[in-house]
Amino acid sequence: MVNHMTGIFRDTYFVARRLCALACYGSRNLGSSLQATATKKIGGDRRKLVGAVAACVAVIILVAAIAIESYESTPVYNCPPQAATKIQIEEGAVLHLKLARKLETSPVDQRDQLEQCRQWQPAPQTVTPLEQLRAQLECHAMILEAHGDEAPDVTLAFVERAKNALGAVHGISQRCEAVHGKLQTISRAGAASRKPAEAIVALGGLAGFEKFARDASSTLKLVDDLLHQQNSSHDMSEVTQRYSPLRIAFRGCILRVVRLARTISQALPSASPAVQRVQYCKPEMLAGLERLALADAELDSDPGVRFGAGLLISDQCIAPANIPFFGAPSTYLSELEVDAQGYHVAKGLVVSEKMLLEGLEAADAPDRSDRSKACLMRLAKHAKFLADKNQYSAAEWRYRSGAEIAKTHGHDQMAASSLAQLSYFLSMFGKQEPALEAATESLLYGDDSLANYQQATMRLSLGELRSEEQVNAAVQQLKAVEGKLPSQTLEATRVSIVDKLELLRIAADAPEFASCLALGDAAQMLSCFIGRLVYENA
Repeated sequence: MVNHMTGIFRDTYFVARRLCALACYGSRNLGSSLQATATKKIGGDRRKLVGAVAACVAVIILVAAIAIESYESTPVYNCPPQAATKIQIEEGAVLHLKLARKLETSPVDQRDQLEQCRQWQPAPQTVTPLEQLRAQLECHAMILEAHGDEAPDVTLAFVERAKNALGAVHGISQRCEAVHGKLQTISRAGAASRKPAEAIVALGGLAGFEKFARDASSTLKLVDDLLHQQNSSHDMSEVTQRYSPLRIAFRGCILRVVRLARTISQALPSASPAVQRVQYCKPEMLAGLERLALADAELDSDPGVRFGAGLLISDQCIAPANIPFFGAPSTYLSELEVDAQGYHVAKGLVVSEKMLLEGLEAADAPDRSDRSKACLMRLAKHAKFLADKNQYSAAEWRYRSGAEIAKTHGHDQMAASSLAQLSYFLSMFGKQEPALEAATESLLYGDDSLANYQQATMRLSLGELRSEEQVNAAVQQLKAVEGKLPSQTLEATRVSIVDKLELLRIAADAPEFASCLALGDAAQMLSCFIGRLVYENA
């Protein structure tokens, strides 16, 4: 491929040079020809005019050829034809409900349509579609509202039908859990990077699940509305008891599935022909399900659902802009808004953190531990995201806030890690003393490798290694974290510092001032000289 492209550029360059020369020659001849035309001397310059025209035509052909070559190098995919939108034929209970609504001025006729709606049955050995169940529920509700006291049998039938509708939603919720399990298997196996086609098939299955999710969502909303409408004389307690946990389970599952799908999509190799083809044909394959998940969560008051929505909004905000299958990033999330500490950051971060912290505060004891872990890890990601955008004060506050959450909820090792990250962040921006304080505090909660590295290097930078014991301790501290630091850059720096500390120890042991010259670095040599003068004269 590379040789082919190199040959094309070489040939294009050669042809372009020749055509440029011809164009220059032709332009001169064209000028002469025009002058000859003005003086009625056309005959002698006809050959020159033809040459100029030929040069211009050749240049046009060259530009067209380059454009065609560029166009042909762009892959063109034959997308499968989209299924024609089916015209929704209103029939059965749906049709009777529609007719009943049109007959509000005729109570008798309306009651007849409502009764037909209520008594409608699907074909034998077929499952009642959810839209028909919803229509029948609405018909029941209208009958109860007008004639509830006269029709106890209608009340019982309404309760039974509501339970049937919730049973159908329960089946869809179980299907959601099965999809989530399959995506988890793909994610843990790393199939997104190793077998992108297999991952895309699974994501396509999730896209197909969207229709069922929308049916379940509409049914839950209807049941919720009807539960609020029915008065206390109707025994709806059994429906209420089933509704709330089912609503929470379903909405929580949809949020988890979408988040996992985002993780898998982000891991897909962008150079994969399979990924490029599906992205070209279906750039918003999963965007609709994501919008549904967030819209439902916005209506929910359950802390767990709200917490899951906060995690998904966070994913949207900090993710790269080119994740396939989720459409273009929302500009709404990137608008600036004032956060809890008065910093102007992306609105998505503010909304996400508000939902996460509210969900954490409202969590019961069994959920509080997991949510606090998720919350502090998310704050660390937000901090890194903001630091990359040079919003250092906002990032520092999030590192500190995450560390406080870890300490408050007894996650000692995570507190140590959070404080170590804070120390490293502070040191990167010249705040060496606060960085040393954070590293030292980190080691109070756990033996963190980054914190050990930070403590030793910050003490060296601040000139606190004043004795042989202190130098030896720093050397041992740095040697103990060999191969445990989070990046190769830090590991290389660690090796370099250990070598320098060894020289510093040798200089400290030697009695002569000349031993300071072995340090090499001018600042360190100066510190060595001053140290000797101060401590030897003390």
